[in-house]
Amino acid sequence: MTNNIMKEEETKMLSNVKFEEIGMEDFENDEVEIGFLKCVQKSSTESEIDGVSPGDFFNTVTGESYGPSVSVIIVKKDRQWVKFPGDNSEEKTLWSANGEHWDNGEKLTREEKWKCEQYRFYVLIKNATDPIPVRLILKSTSRKTGSRISSMIKRFILLNKEPIFNRSLKLASEKKIDKKNSFYIITESLNEGFNSVEEQGLSFDARKVAQAHALRFSGDEESEEYEEINTEENSSDLGLDN
Repeated sequence: MTNNIMKEEETKMLSNVKFEEIGMEDFENDEVEIGFLKCVQKSSTESEIDGVSPGDFFNTVTGESYGPSVSVIIVKKDRQWVKFPGDNSEEKTLWSANGEHWDNGEKLTREEKWKCEQYRFYVLIKNATDPIPVRLILKSTSRKTGSRISSMIKRFILLNKEPIFNRSLKLASEKKIDKKNSFYIITESLNEGFNSVEEQGLSFDARKVAQAHALRFSGDEESEEYEEINTEENSSDLGLDN
């Protein structure tokens, strides 16, 4: 009986000790790989994987396919402008955080301000067990979806004093057909209810990971992996969402 009481007391003592992030100083931020949540297109290499179809959502790090819809929790939002060089061009990719000037000092043209605009979200997959987010890039034909998501979350934060990760969204792919091609865009809808305390705790940790990643983000560091994804879009200019 006495031993059981002692074990219970030891457990209580240990539970009150702040162990969070002990050892983090031993690792570099870039050792945590943060991939993309990608809407697979017909031209995507992922469409050749067994069990993956155009219109499916795909995690570029874990290789998981979530099907034509997936629920996510937004943990961080950024807005950026990106201009990729033309085919066979030796120019580098241009980036802007304010929509006024590129990183080479040149001003954005009026056309570039809307054509190159992107919403860059860090999201946690609903029911995830690890606090590692993925990047969701909404641009071109899905840019309006990014704008709606941004406005919705901002409204909840300002009016209801909610944290950014208080609710979850359902992302779904929608097939579009133009005169030459068919492609998929991303649409959004708000899930009912609120995230649990456990989910919000995990989302809070995921936000810290996202913030660390965003601090070291630069065009030079991310250009190579980003351009690999963007190549599919440039092949038909269909507004590939990731």
